[in-house]
Amino acid sequence: MSNFTTEVKQKLRDVGQRDLECKNEYRVPIGKRYSSVDYVWLKKVPCPKSEKTPSGEKKVVAVAFEITKDISTLWNTKKMKGDIVNLQLTNASLGVLVIPCREKLKEQANALGGGAERWLEGINDYIEALLSIARPMKVEVWCYDQEKEEFHYF
Repeated sequence: MSNFTTEVKQKLRDVGQRDLECKNEYRVPIGKRYSSVDYVWLKKVPCPKSEKTPSGEKKVVAVAFEITKDISTLWNTKKMKGDIVNLQLTNASLGVLVIPCREKLKEQANALGGGAERWLEGINDYIEALLSIARPMKVEVWCYDQEKEEFHYF
């Protein structure tokens, strides 16, 4: 599972680079500080020429991705809400949380042992709760199936 994030980013690059510019660890300005999202697809759009845009083009975030591989992070609702807010701060047309598929989450929970049984019993409820938080905020939840090397909707 250690290479989950790397695999996801490679797959996103493979898909996105056909039509878009791909960026890893994209920094989002928040006043004088920055937040970051794991991965973005950027699109060039025309705009008036200026000092900031001498080419008459601007790169905007078309799709932003936050990738979470660890069940311990997924358990942390505050962290997941933070990821959703980071996606919103990019002003992307679409924000996407990428998490492992149910089978991999179950494997992680079983490997943790004590207390994981309760989480396993409620995994479907947890995913529904995550979806209900994400949907109204223009954020989708995808899973990445490492064995099939493809994305699926939750």
